[in-house]
Amino acid sequence: MTNKKGASIKWLLNKMVFSFALAIFGSWGLMVFHLEEIEALNNLIEGNDMYAFYIDMVLRTLTFLGFFMSVYYYVMLRPRLKRVAELVGDRW
Repeated sequence: MTNKKGASIKWLLNKMVFSFALAIFGSWGLMVFHLEEIEALNNLIEGNDMYAFYIDMVLRTLTFLGFFMSVYYYVMLRPRLKRVAELVGDRW
C-alpha cells in the first residue's frame, strides 16, 4: 500500500524506527559525554573547549533531529494504519 510518492507502510515504519534510534543514540551520547568519570573524554576536551562544543552540538543535533523525524514519520504513518484497519478490520 503506497501513496502518490510511493511511500509504503514498511518504509515509513523503518524510517520512524531509525529516527527513534537516532534520538536514543544522541541522548545516550549526551549523557555519557557529560559524565566526568570517563578519563578518555576528559583528556580529549581538557585542553580545548572547542572539542567539547563540537561534540555537544553534534549529539544535541542528533537527538533533536531524530526526535522530530520520528514524530514526522509517526504522523505520516498513522492515517495509513487507520485506513488499513478500516479495510481489513482490527485483526490484521
